[in-house]
Amino acid sequence: MHEVLEGMAIVIAALVFAVGWNACRMNIQRNVLLLACGFLGVALLDAGHTLSYQGMPDFVTPNSVAKGIWFWLPARFLAAFLLLAAVLIPWRALQPGAMPKAQRWGSLALVLAGVALVYVLVIFFPDTLPLVYVPPAGLTHFKIAAEYGVVALHLLTLGVLLWRMRGPTAFDAPALFAAVGIMALGEVFFTRYVSASDQFNLLGHVYKVLGYLYLYRAIFQGTIEAPYRALAQSEQKLQTVLDAIPDLLFELTRDGRYLRAPRQREELLAVPVSEILGRKVDDVLPPPAAAAVHAALDEAHARGRSEGHQFTLQLADGEHWFELSVARVQTDDWEEPRFVLLSRDITARVQALEERRRNEERIRHLANFDVLTGLPNRKMFASRLIQALALSQRSHAHLALLHVDLDRFKTVNDSLGTDAGDALLIDIARRLQAQMRPEDTVARYGGDEFFVALPLTNAQEAAQRAEALLAELRKSSQIAGQALVVTSSIGIAMYPEDGQDMQTLMQRAEAAMDKAKALGRDHYCFFSPEMQTASAHVLRIENALRTAIAQGQLSLHFQPQWRLQDGRLVGAEALLRWTHPELGRVSPAEFIPVAEASGQIIAIGQWVLDTALAQLRRWRDAGHAELTLAVNLSLMQFRQPDLLAVVQQALARIGVPAQALELELTESIAMQEPEKAIATVQQLAAAGVQLSLDDFGTGYSSFSYLQRLQVHCLKIDHSFVSHIEAPRGLAVVRAIIDVAAGLGLQTIAEGVETPAQLAALRTLGCDMAQGYLLARPLPQAEFEALLARQASGQALIDL
Repeated sequence: MHEVLEGMAIVIAALVFAVGWNACRMNIQRNVLLLACGFLGVALLDAGHTLSYQGMPDFVTPNSVAKGIWFWLPARFLAAFLLLAAVLIPWRALQPGAMPKAQRWGSLALVLAGVALVYVLVIFFPDTLPLVYVPPAGLTHFKIAAEYGVVALHLLTLGVLLWRMRGPTAFDAPALFAAVGIMALGEVFFTRYVSASDQFNLLGHVYKVLGYLYLYRAIFQGTIEAPYRALAQSEQKLQTVLDAIPDLLFELTRDGRYLRAPRQREELLAVPVSEILGRKVDDVLPPPAAAAVHAALDEAHARGRSEGHQFTLQLADGEHWFELSVARVQTDDWEEPRFVLLSRDITARVQALEERRRNEERIRHLANFDVLTGLPNRKMFASRLIQALALSQRSHAHLALLHVDLDRFKTVNDSLGTDAGDALLIDIARRLQAQMRPEDTVARYGGDEFFVALPLTNAQEAAQRAEALLAELRKSSQIAGQALVVTSSIGIAMYPEDGQDMQTLMQRAEAAMDKAKALGRDHYCFFSPEMQTASAHVLRIENALRTAIAQGQLSLHFQPQWRLQDGRLVGAEALLRWTHPELGRVSPAEFIPVAEASGQIIAIGQWVLDTALAQLRRWRDAGHAELTLAVNLSLMQFRQPDLLAVVQQALARIGVPAQALELELTESIAMQEPEKAIATVQQLAAAGVQLSLDDFGTGYSSFSYLQRLQVHCLKIDHSFVSHIEAPRGLAVVRAIIDVAAGLGLQTIAEGVETPAQLAALRTLGCDMAQGYLLARPLPQAEFEALLARQASGQALIDL
């Protein structure tokens, strides 16, 4: 039984060596190498112990119990030290690669040398060794102490293992713990036996074999089973990855024969998988698709991999795009080349590159063409005009630039709505484009403005083309069920006479277009130097006007207003004056339109209102409490959404009652957007501000609107007053006064220049008058002198 158990232990120890030694050829693991080489030494020492057992044939020298024990103890200490060292050294996870040969063979040589030394001492020099067994007493104290030393080493190893097992380990810690624990328990039995054949010795050998078995289990699992488990786990993960890939996966031969389909999506297959395997791509796919697969296989065969080849397939839900990725499988030289082919459905990507190419084209189109009409926009027209100018410069040829502006287009929008206006613009653009030659360019520049570039066109030809365009645009357009006729005005600038660059030509074509409108519209006009002079003067006025307020160049004059009943000065109209250090005194008729066109009229109007109210406050504080002051409103001021707030804040800030302020607006302003005008006037009237309607009768106001405007005064235009001495003129003025009286409104006549006009107005019952006969517009000091004379009781005018 002893020999059988020892034989089993030797075989297991040898297996530990074999497994560990071969594992170190594939993985770098010092702990395994230590146990493998060490347990080869343990197996050899156990073999010496077995051969030296009493009763066996003599092993070189006579066998004895003591001889067997001296092979036994080195084996036990070697095993104990090996296990302790193995758990103390950091146990790394398996690392691919072979352990260096020098390290492996060096470790093995060291162990064999130690075993050889033990054999020499035990066989040839036994007298040098301490006593370990004395019959019939049995084991000596040295032998028992040595066994307890082995037990202590095992217990220390168990403690290290327990500390290591607090966290995850890279080895089979439970099996190794069991191996060490069983060996420790077995060593305890070896301290108790008296006879080599008693039950303690037998149990010790049984536990020794069990401990070796658990050790083999730990080594085998860590070096043999673990890689296989890791491989199985890796294959499971790989399969999981393959299942997650939304692609078709095939393994093919060099000639395109399908071997395997580890990943497939039936809905993306032209035919079922069962009908694919074993067949060639030429038998399965259409020729273009099969050609793409062969091209990818050829490239992968030559370079190891291939990417980017694409083809299309017609599937049940429509056409699909596929992209191929092919890699050559590493095989032995004698094996047939194999390839892994990944077929990705890129239909969505192709479509996205296409819902994107179209968007980019649309963006480019939107960047260069007008959205409404489809004509080139400013950017595209500028590019084409620059190219045309360059061609004209090289060929010394003329070029005509036409600025086409529709006449009274705003009326269409106001009366029929913007949709009708857009429809008209589309029709106009179509007709303009139809008149163009291949080398011409027509562009919508904004609103109802169009520019036309006519390369290789002289002045005479430009006039003919302009006439043709005017005639074409006079034709009616069917818009919103109505036949609309809209004329146009065209300005023409010629290269090189009127300018040699785009900006100059466009400015001068616009100046010519303005002149055409001034001539009565539905005309064309060529640019002339006089237009340039006038344009330059307007630009100078505009620039100078920007600093007029800050530099104190603006002032107010006051046109006295007289009550015809008693001849008293009861009011004044504030009139703006501008004196420039270089331009001198600039007429309001000259700079007011420029201020309105440039948008400066808002700031100027605010200054006029504040300055006039401040002056009125000083006069009222001086005792002229009945005096009112009239301030003119421009169209831009009247359109301000916060006009009421602006007026109220100015009145409150300066401290003037609302009824002392009279705001004048012209009939044309009030009637441009009647409903909005009525609402604005009603708000101002509700706030207590007096309003008068200037130029009454010169426009096209209706009595119904006049009734709803809630103004308190009608101003009779000077054009009517100047003809009051004639019967028809007298009748017109009488009608205006009668209308005002019927509506409960006051009247004030402006432009009174003769005593006969004044007398006629008094006879007709006009309430107030102003004009050169009574007084010219006066500076502040002269107006205050009039007020002082009136306050002293002096009559100012002779009625």
